[in-house]
Amino acid sequence: MQLPGSLPGQISFLLFLYFLFLYFSADRAAFFYISASAAV
Repeated sequence: MQLPGSLPGQISFLLFLYFLFLYFSADRAAFFYISASAAV
């Protein structure tokens, strides 16, 4: 699927994946921190 000006689309898609990864990794880190503090 090659469209005119597909580079900004790819960049925004990569940014979306990056923020999605940051969100899920931060969520997992918060869950790990909560479970670890609850275990203490």
